Amino acid sequence: MRVVTICMPESYVDGVDKLIDQHKYPNRSEVIRIAIRDLLVDELWGEPFKAFTMPVDQFLETRYMKMANALKSIDLIANTLISMFAASPKMFPGIPQQIGELR
Repeated sequence: MRVVTICMPESYVDGVDKLIDQHKYPNRSEVIRIAIRDLLVDELWGEPFKAFTMPVDQFLETRYMKMANALKSIDLIANTLISMFAASPKMFPGIPQQIGELR
């Protein structure tokens, strides 16, 4: 590993030290390494890398939540389309029912 010197606001340092005092991490370096790793996973390396950085049950829970949010969004879109097409039944006969069947 390489040594990297950083400057942080005092409140960040205090927060890091509290995590260490709570025995969640052994030292400042470990806290910062994990924070940077998580940032890189989220911003650069993406979803596939998450499977290797967390326990399997936690990873599967994140997948479940992502799928649930996607299905919720699909329902919202479907309901919006049904309302929109139902407002003009002569122009769009049967469309609301067809969208409803897709849900």
